[in-house]
Amino acid sequence: MQLRKQAAGIPTIVAFTADHRAIIGDPKPYQMNDDRFEAFARDTIEAALARTEKGIPPALQDFVTDAAGKKLLAQSTSNRPKAGASFVQTFKVADKDGVRLVSGNIMTARVKLRGVLTTRSTDSMVSDTYYWAAQFVSTPLSVENPIGWRLNDLFEISMDDFYEEDAARAAADAVKLPTRKKS
Repeated sequence: MQLRKQAAGIPTIVAFTADHRAIIGDPKPYQMNDDRFEAFARDTIEAALARTEKGIPPALQDFVTDAAGKKLLAQSTSNRPKAGASFVQTFKVADKDGVRLVSGNIMTARVKLRGVLTTRSTDSMVSDTYYWAAQFVSTPLSVENPIGWRLNDLFEISMDDFYEEDAARAAADAVKLPTRKKS
């Protein structure tokens, strides 16, 4: 009997595909987990470090705080090829071990990232591995940013900083000491 009632009921339309087909199901609140946050951090940092001679992508403003936006703008204006030269800068987070979640709670999260920063201009091309640390803060949800997390700070770190937990673990394993977790 219950199955008959469900079959006779009108399904809940959750969304529509690009070709206007209905997606049905039970709407559920979006749940953030480590994997989803790492994917979000990867996408946000790659977009934040992508720029041309015209500056950073305007759509990025919905995913960075005002302070981070000003810092990225200052960085993009100071790190340019010769005046008037066209250029494109991209950052690609490493596929394997490119994002490390350092700490997080419902208000703030910190990650470390490793990847290749490439700058192409009419004169040359330069690619190099860079290491970054980033802080994200939780802000009110908006239509443009429905999960509410925004990049609050991004700064370069050394390779040693990126791998410090690995070095501590290896040293502890070498002398058979228990490792201490950062909180």
